[in-house]
Formats: sequence, structure tokens, C-alpha cells
Amino acid sequence: MFDFSASSGYTVSTMSFTYKPKKRKRAKTHGFLTRKKTKGGRNTLLRRMRKGRARLSVSK
Repeated sequence: MFDFSASSGYTVSTMSFTYKPKKRKRAKTHGFLTRKKTKGGRNTLLRRMRKGRARLSVSK
């Protein structure tokens, strides 16, 4: 039916994953100091404090 061999000239590319975790990037984006900088971030921290979250933001 279909010839997917290497000699046919048809190549199948593998799907790449969209999430490639990086600790530094995660901390810079969702970290405590980043949250404190903006009004919205401070509101997020307050909400999490009120709810009683053990972790307010991403940390080590």
C-alpha cells in the first residue's frame, strides 16, 4: 500500500515535546520574588496565604 522505507525518499519526523523543563526558567517565571514585583503577583501570594498553602510559590 504505502512504501515508508528509507529508499522511497519519504521521511517521518518524530514529534518533539513542547515542555522542556528548566529549573531556572521556572523560578524566574513563577518564583516568589517575581510574584512580589507585580500587583497581580502579590494578590496571588495573598490568596495562597489565605487558603493556607504550604508552598506560596515555586522554590527549590
